[in-house]
Amino acid sequence: MSQDTDIRRSTVSGLGWTASSQLLLQLTQFVFTAILARLLTPHDFGLIALVAVFIGFIGVFVDFGLTSALIQRPKVEDRHLNSAFWVNLAAGVVLMLLLIALAPALAAFFGQPQLLQLTIAMSPDFLLAALGIVQMALLQREMNFRRIAFVENLTVAGSNALGISLALAGFGVWSLIALLLASTGFKSSLLWIECSWRPRRSFDRSAAGDLWHYSSRLAGFNALSYWSRNADNLLIGKFIGATPLAFYNRAYNLMLLPVGLVAAVTSRVMYPVLSKLQEDRDRVKRVYLRAVGLIGFATFPAMIGLLVVAQPFIRTVYGPQWEPVVPILQILCIPSLLQCISRTTGWIYQSQGRTDWMLRWGVVTTSVVIASFFIGLPWGVKGVAVSYACANIILTYPSYTISGRLIGVSFSDVFKAVSGVAAAGLVMGLVVWLVERWLPDSWGSVAQLAIGVLTGVATYALACRVALPKPYREFRRLVGEYRRRRLPIEAASS
Repeated sequence: MSQDTDIRRSTVSGLGWTASSQLLLQLTQFVFTAILARLLTPHDFGLIALVAVFIGFIGVFVDFGLTSALIQRPKVEDRHLNSAFWVNLAAGVVLMLLLIALAPALAAFFGQPQLLQLTIAMSPDFLLAALGIVQMALLQREMNFRRIAFVENLTVAGSNALGISLALAGFGVWSLIALLLASTGFKSSLLWIECSWRPRRSFDRSAAGDLWHYSSRLAGFNALSYWSRNADNLLIGKFIGATPLAFYNRAYNLMLLPVGLVAAVTSRVMYPVLSKLQEDRDRVKRVYLRAVGLIGFATFPAMIGLLVVAQPFIRTVYGPQWEPVVPILQILCIPSLLQCISRTTGWIYQSQGRTDWMLRWGVVTTSVVIASFFIGLPWGVKGVAVSYACANIILTYPSYTISGRLIGVSFSDVFKAVSGVAAAGLVMGLVVWLVERWLPDSWGSVAQLAIGVLTGVATYALACRVALPKPYREFRRLVGEYRRRRLPIEAASS
């Protein structure tokens, strides 16, 4: 079998396994979160969101970008794996102790005494995460997405079942703490079961240095990128309060559902693929643009539809106590349409080994986005959301232009790749909006949501069948190929 055929089969198989896995994963997570939202108060979620701002940032340094370095490197030896494991483990211990030391300061900063105990209880999450980083990198490098799917879905089911059980028993916010720790612990344990590699008691400084040259810049970018995504939570929690933060955080997480689902599917598969093709610039360009079109095909209708049916959706899924989420969610759906595509620029930087470019551009984007949060803060959470949307619009063109130079992709190339499905999505959104205006309020939110979703699916499918945009044709071809070759593909990728 030729290398091209092997890569293609692995790609199609990986997309099939990862798409089905992530769809089930996100659906399960969504259902569990909706249940917890009805069992707990917005204030409970707000408290966790306050701590999560700092835990997420510190957690960037557990990995130090070593996972991506192990995947991108053409040849990985055992000395690289051992060195990466011990660096990650040491970082996990140090960061756990650091968070414990910072707990009193965090509680005082937000004026929430309860955060002291909550922060200390969440600190072992770093150590638990460090134990499975190398194993996950190896499974991704081998494109063994079937095992990754098993690990992630079982983790979500087990940890959320524990969290809901504790919430029903009256543990309140502590059920969310248990859910977090169980999720990380279950995942690392299952990764050790599914990956046969075991660390040895050896550390090679030269091997660590090989990885560090790539990973240090990526870690720097991830740290900057983190604050561009989470400084809003910090500012809202500090100056507006935990409950408004809970509403904003819920809207933001809902906005990320389609984005995160497609990003998890495509990034996990496309980054290893583009890394294998990194020396053939023309092939990288073709593969990248096809992937971008498929992402637009999947995410544009989801985000436009969510914007239109936001009110009956929130009422049906989370209940009337979460009604303030609606306008925030509708605003955030606009930048999410851009983020669906702009996130793929990271594939280019990383697969081409140019994390230095990635870091420099990260300094610019982080500065612009954080400035937008400060600008919008006087107008409350809605003001923050509007400013964030404007910042994303401003950054869109240079984001594609700068990264595209590495593989010969222009902004117009990206626009052409998604224009057809974007038009179909806008038609769908207009039809659903007109139908929603026609439905009487007496029908209730459940009926309104159901009719809106069914109308949207039917309209988008019809628009794609009539216009036949290129991503739609590519999607049908990939599905047909996966069905025809399912057994051979699985055999080749195992």
